[in-house]
Amino acid sequence: MADSVGRLKAAPLDAAQPAQGFRIRTYVTYLHHNISRMMREAGHDIGIDRPEMVEGRNVDEVLKTIAKNPRKYRNVVGFMFYDRAEVEMDGRILVGEHENFSGWIYLAERVQVMTADEVARSRIANDAQIHDRMIKQGAARVVVISGETYLFRETDSVVQIPFFEAARK
Repeated sequence: MADSVGRLKAAPLDAAQPAQGFRIRTYVTYLHHNISRMMREAGHDIGIDRPEMVEGRNVDEVLKTIAKNPRKYRNVVGFMFYDRAEVEMDGRILVGEHENFSGWIYLAERVQVMTADEVARSRIANDAQIHDRMIKQGAARVVVISGETYLFRETDSVVQIPFFEAARK
């Protein structure tokens, strides 16, 4: 469609009709014990690491996947879901930004959730750094899993799994 000067104009999009080939894909990404420690020591928040496409946000299905392949997932201490829009155009798939993040779902046999005050009074290694990160990033609590400390936000949760830590070794 062209205007009176001959410039091409985009046809208006009908909000009720998604573009041809448009879809929302859901992914799961895992929080690895060794990667998270290195990222924290370097002062970074945890990023997205080797995401896997999944059908919906089913925690039980992810847990089954982890149980089926304990060697692959042995360093996993948690996971989160997120979405990406995809559209097929001219035989290519264009992907959008990561969005609609779930909170982290931490996995552990023994879990300890602590407030900033409890961290300040504790004997956790690097507790001053952890306390500072909690304040800077607005996290009211942390979760301690296998001696490692992770920020615990309102959207995060914990799944306690008996004998999980021993099975990962």
